[in-house]
Order: sequence, then structure tokens, then C-alpha cells
Amino acid sequence: MKRLIKLIVFVLVFVSLSWAVEEQFPEGGIGFAGMLSGKIISKGQDQIVIQVTKVEKVWKHNRAQNPSEIIGKQIILRINPEIYKKKPSYLDKVRKFFSILKIGDTESFDCKHTEGNVFTMLELTELQLKRIGEVQ
Repeated sequence: MKRLIKLIVFVLVFVSLSWAVEEQFPEGGIGFAGMLSGKIISKGQDQIVIQVTKVEKVWKHNRAQNPSEIIGKQIILRINPEIYKKKPSYLDKVRKFFSILKIGDTESFDCKHTEGNVFTMLELTELQLKRIGEVQ
């Protein structure tokens, strides 16, 4: 019975995350790499949905022509375990950080555009590492 309940909850979270981000992604944001701020709308396994409130920084390898078009959009921010293969303990830190986030929180994220409305989480800031007890 517990397995069935867990499965139902997982399916509901997955469906709600998918429905939350249906709108067309702005062309000017394709290829974005940098820091985004946003309000957490929902959470799932290794991913969150955020409403972007600000483009804080743009990295040198950014390819987005107009990053400000992302502001106001809902995006899915995912943890991709593949990018942490060489540093598996860092993957645990990123997951720990995602676990402490609450719906309604506003946070900054180092991320890159992957496809559609999906972004990949990259690195944690020093402040975020402190919040999970990884930096003194």
C-alpha cells in the first residue's frame, strides 16, 4: 500500500511539473549560461520549477542573445548526475541543497539552458554551500 501511495505521489508531482511549464520558451534565452534568481513553484525528484525573477550574471560561454527574455518565465531546473561523474560527492551536495529548498523560496542558481524550458544546475555558490554545512 505504501508503495502505491509513493507511486501515485511521484506521478502527480511529475505531471504537475510537466504542466507547470507548457508555454513556449523565448528565443532570446536559448543557450543561456549564468546566474538566475527565481521563486520556487514546485519540487520533484532532482528538479524544481522556478519562476525567473532576475538574470543576475551571464557567463562568458553564454550564447543567449537576449537573456532578459527569460524573466517572468517558468523553467524546470534539473540536476544532471552526468556532469558530476568526476566529483560524485558534489552531486550529493547539490541534492542536499535542493532538499532544503521550499516552495515559495526565492533563490539564485548557477545554470545553463538545456532544451525547451529545461535548465541544468551547475555549481553551488559559497553561501549555498554554507547553508548545507559544507563551508565554515
